[in-house]
Amino acid sequence: MAAEQAAEPSPPPAEPPAPPLAAAGAPALAAGAAAQPPQPAARIMQAAAPSKRRKNAGKGRAGGSGGASTQEELVRLGHEVARTSERLRTGWHPVQLSSEDKAADVELDAAHLTASSRAGYRMVRATHGACAGTWYFEVRIDHLGKTGAARVGWATRQAELNAPVGSDEHGLSYRSTEGSKVHKAWRDSYGQPYGEGDVIGCLLHLPEGGRPFEQTAEEVVQYRGKLFFQEGEAAKPQPLPGACVAFARNGVLQGKAFEDLKEGTYYPALSLYSNRQLQPEPVKATVNFGERGFAFPPPAVEGCLPPRPACELSGPQPTAKGKQEKAAQQGQQPASQGAAEGQQPAAQGAANGQQPAADREQQRRQQGEATEQQQAGGDAAMETD
Repeated sequence: MAAEQAAEPSPPPAEPPAPPLAAAGAPALAAGAAAQPPQPAARIMQAAAPSKRRKNAGKGRAGGSGGASTQEELVRLGHEVARTSERLRTGWHPVQLSSEDKAADVELDAAHLTASSRAGYRMVRATHGACAGTWYFEVRIDHLGKTGAARVGWATRQAELNAPVGSDEHGLSYRSTEGSKVHKAWRDSYGQPYGEGDVIGCLLHLPEGGRPFEQTAEEVVQYRGKLFFQEGEAAKPQPLPGACVAFARNGVLQGKAFEDLKEGTYYPALSLYSNRQLQPEPVKATVNFGERGFAFPPPAVEGCLPPRPACELSGPQPTAKGKQEKAAQQGQQPASQGAAEGQQPAAQGAANGQQPAADREQQRRQQGEATEQQQAGGDAAMETD
């Protein structure tokens, strides 16, 4: 694939200017349900850029009224995040290819498991990643055409999306052309080349103890009606001895491709290449996270535990019993309880002022007898007069 060999990514874009400082103010931002955008959950921003202050309640000043004073600290705003972002979702969601963590030219099917592209190298990552453990997924190459190529592997969120996996230090890939491995845009001999119909297994092993280097909803602040991640202290990921990435082609292990990876959160990733001027149809590939088993058994890799399927990165799927228990904990009444409270027995209804029919009939008879006695007394009085 001469076209693919020459199509190395352009250098990453220049670093943007330092974002403004901002001051945060009170409660934490909790991601909302799928049908309701998350409410501001980390802190409320109030002043204008370039600086804002986060307000913290403190003790009153000596000699003052004793009321709480306000202490403030600056926070630096990072990139903006949408209220409907996958990163702010709560609850259980399956592992899929991300609809937002992908290049614009990458198209996904309805199940978010098949990716296609007509552009030069473009990347898509999965919705879930790992910072520890041994994980595995497969990629089936559905169509390449006469100009197409693919690179599959693992990447952090910092990897450039408009480039192949492995074009920078944040990705590690196995390349269809020549079977080479790629990291920091450097290609080395590795395994067999692969093409249409081949299934590539991707294994990641990260020993316990590595830091995730991943921002969460707890680090989101609101500023001028928009949400932003806070920028913390710049820390450098350190190498993890024993960490590795390995690949298999149609069930045959190609060996360890990369070792002593740096700590971080790595996501299943693939990138597709096509020359749209020479090939009208898209390049296409399908991922298998193992929910229904793999096409080939995951290979045994020296120094690694048997891998878990990447579908388990989302955690256990809630069962019907678990959902009922959660609903009960949240104060939602079961249907039987609601029916019991809404249906009053006859005796309870009588006590609440609803008389049974027999009691009403007896009361009418008593009222009639009293009326007859009054009339008889009145007649006697008239006769006396």
